[in-house]
Amino acid sequence: MSIKTVNRRSPRRVGRFRLDARAVEHACVGVSRIMSQCIIVRAEMSYLRGAIEYEAISWRFREVEQGFVLPTYQWIYNAETGELDVQEVMP
Repeated sequence: MSIKTVNRRSPRRVGRFRLDARAVEHACVGVSRIMSQCIIVRAEMSYLRGAIEYEAISWRFREVEQGFVLPTYQWIYNAETGELDVQEVMP
C-alpha cells in the first residue's frame, strides 16, 4: 500500500464536531459513516456533555486559513435513507 504525501499548498479543511458518547460506544452505523469522511487529529471526552469532541480534516469542511478559529460542524445522518450531510454551526 502506498500513501501519497499531501501538497503543502493544499487547502486546510479542518473543523470541530461533537458526537454522543453512547453512539460512539455502540459503534452505530452513522458514526462509522461519519468517521469514513474525515481524519481525526484530536479527540476529547466531555463528561459534562456526554459527548466526544473531535477536531478533524475533511474534504466536506470549508477551507480555513492558518491561525483562524476552527469552524464547528454538525453531522446529520438519516438512518432510513443512509444519507449523510454536514452543516456548519454558527456560534
